[in-house]
Amino acid sequence: MKNREITIVEYNPSWPIWFAEERERLNAVMVGAFETINHIGSTAVIGMAAKACVDISMVVNVFEEMEEYQKKLACLGYKHVNGYHCEKWYLFDKKDEQTQYHLHIMPVESLRWREQIVFRIMMQNHLELAARYEWLKKYYAKNDRQEFYAMNKKPFVDNVIEDSRVDLNDLSWFEKYGK
Repeated sequence: MKNREITIVEYNPSWPIWFAEERERLNAVMVGAFETINHIGSTAVIGMAAKACVDISMVVNVFEEMEEYQKKLACLGYKHVNGYHCEKWYLFDKKDEQTQYHLHIMPVESLRWREQIVFRIMMQNHLELAARYEWLKKYYAKNDRQEFYAMNKKPFVDNVIEDSRVDLNDLSWFEKYGK
């Protein structure tokens, strides 16, 4: 997955619909296992060009072994992405007739999902930032290496999160704005 071709496509108004449908399927399979399921990444930002992959974060109450999630998610077609897990974060992948999905599973105490939500909100509410980010993605996608693409976007993402001045430890903020 690290060296796959990167293609940025124009915004697809079906992305939020596909997310909502997938969230319902996840709700049915993971009953009571999660705190929240969020649409993250560029497909969550209306009008933004993106990789044609709906990114989803699932914030779980109890972080289980990866194999437990594999068992639960297999019926939906999800597979764990080897090489894409670290302490307190798993990545699962699914492709259906409509699109590809990346499901990021993290525990509620993780800062990673909070950063993703802050970044999404900043992109949705600051069009000039979103336009700069879209340009960067298109520029770095020309390299066609996922690792290069992700690594070079990271400073921009980190700066946006820092400039937001959101206290990542204030869970009440995420309860109010992070849905």
